[in-house]
Amino acid sequence: MSGSPVDFERGTVAGTRNIIESARRHRVAKLVHVSSLSVLHAAAAGDGTTVKEDWPLEPHPELRGAYTQTKLAAERLVRDAADLPRIILRPGQVFGPDAPLLTPAVARRLKSRLLILGNGRLVLPLVYVDDVVDALLLAARSDIADGSIFQLVDDANIKQIDLAARCVPGVPITCLPRPLVLLMAFGVECLGKLLKRSVPLSRYRIRSALAPLRFDCAAARTRLGWTPRTGVAEGLKRTLSP
Repeated sequence: MSGSPVDFERGTVAGTRNIIESARRHRVAKLVHVSSLSVLHAAAAGDGTTVKEDWPLEPHPELRGAYTQTKLAAERLVRDAADLPRIILRPGQVFGPDAPLLTPAVARRLKSRLLILGNGRLVLPLVYVDDVVDALLLAARSDIADGSIFQLVDDANIKQIDLAARCVPGVPITCLPRPLVLLMAFGVECLGKLLKRSVPLSRYRIRSALAPLRFDCAAARTRLGWTPRTGVAEGLKRTLSP
């Protein structure tokens, strides 16, 4: 989730390639690959778009950052390994007691307040870590091994501003309107071109991050038999408890 582009490439892409080769060599019964929703073409979605597993893949991963680039490359390696029994899971924003809940997708700390990019009403694709583990076990035990893809997102309707307020109660929250965020990104892009350097912020990356998507997880329910056993409400209680 962090590090240099070389770290991402080595850990995600080279690591996946090594596992595929090892799975072939040892004739494993099935490879269960954990991908990411970031491999999807989020910027193509309109307001309230419902995304299924056949949604187009990201055509410009280089504009989204090293994480998207390498997760997409790794998923493609698994998808192309047609001779290998395999199944692919795409969990949403995984959270739990041992992982940070207040991520940049939710809000950023700015001195004595929290800063949210957008109007704060973006619904987050949350899924509790124990429920992801349940899905991994179901995928491993199922008869599905044809490279099928399954999305894993809880049905909870938790917005950025609601989660930020629960994570850090009593702290003022400022929401930056999307047009202002895009204008700032344009300024950063211009500065990057002037200095001939890559920049961490772009209009395309903002449009992708703030895309108002809903994820259809019917396939995981009907084919894997997966439903969140813990759920977001209980998961938040466990994560935020002192």
